[in-house]
Amino acid sequence: MSKLPIIELCISLMLVFFVLSVMVSAIGEVVNTVLSRRSKLLEEAIKKAFNQRGGTDWGSRVYQNALIDNLKRKAGKLPSYISSGTFYAAFLGEILKEYRKNAANGDPDPGKKGYAELVAAVGRMNEGKVKELLTTLLNESPDAETFKALLCKWYDEYMERVTGWFARRTKIIIALIASVLVIFLNIDTIRIAKEIWSNEALRISLVDQAEKTVANQQLAGELKEYSEIFKKDSTAAAGSAMEELNTKIDRVIAVNNEVKSLHLPIGWKDYKLENNPYNSPLLSFLQMLLGWVITAFALTAGAPFWFRALGKLVNLRNTGVLPPTP
Repeated sequence: MSKLPIIELCISLMLVFFVLSVMVSAIGEVVNTVLSRRSKLLEEAIKKAFNQRGGTDWGSRVYQNALIDNLKRKAGKLPSYISSGTFYAAFLGEILKEYRKNAANGDPDPGKKGYAELVAAVGRMNEGKVKELLTTLLNESPDAETFKALLCKWYDEYMERVTGWFARRTKIIIALIASVLVIFLNIDTIRIAKEIWSNEALRISLVDQAEKTVANQQLAGELKEYSEIFKKDSTAAAGSAMEELNTKIDRVIAVNNEVKSLHLPIGWKDYKLENNPYNSPLLSFLQMLLGWVITAFALTAGAPFWFRALGKLVNLRNTGVLPPTP
């Protein structure tokens, strides 16, 4: 018999939460891809920062620049990632294009070149938050290279905030997906825990699977927080939006098969409230409802969280601090 069944139960439940969290995350990525959420949020953020009421909409102008336009996956599909260097080149190109257009009409001094032309171009911009930002950076820059470094640094820091927006919005979607999945598949943590506790063979099997999962270094490298997903244009790596979407759908199917292979009491088939140890169907339903809530809440923590927690508990058990199963 197991010496510490309560520890094995915790490890088993963590494995279940991890596997289900991977499925929820994969479904969330499918939703993000279909709705182009990263692309739309990036465009929204850039326009929010650089469009001006009563002035030039520099954010919109940047998206019209050929450098950004060439990043589109296909007509109408905006890029989901723009590096600071690309943004700088597109933004600076639009500022100088406007300045030179006015120079052709005899407005500014057409003889300025290089850094002097940049300073003159910023000086000719309409008053507003964009000009104020660029003027501040120019005041700290003795040359064009310093100005570029400061603007790229500002852009990267701004993208960090955008990443936070994306992560928070995604958590809401993940919570909704988890809730629907839990009810649709009838994933009741209390019911699962009772089955694992009473079935030693199942418990030992799950602990063994947990140890193999923790030892999978490739899996550890693949797991990323949603805040990290925004920073990389995974579409470019996949080759096309459709390939990217198909890859994520295949991942959902694979995880679903993995869930089935665990042989847990999940699903509605042959399920009856009368099977619960209560005389009242109402109490049985309330227990199931509580089990759903626990599962949904656990899945919102995300796969990376459960992978780290699972690794710590498995390692703690295997170091001898906790006696292993004989």
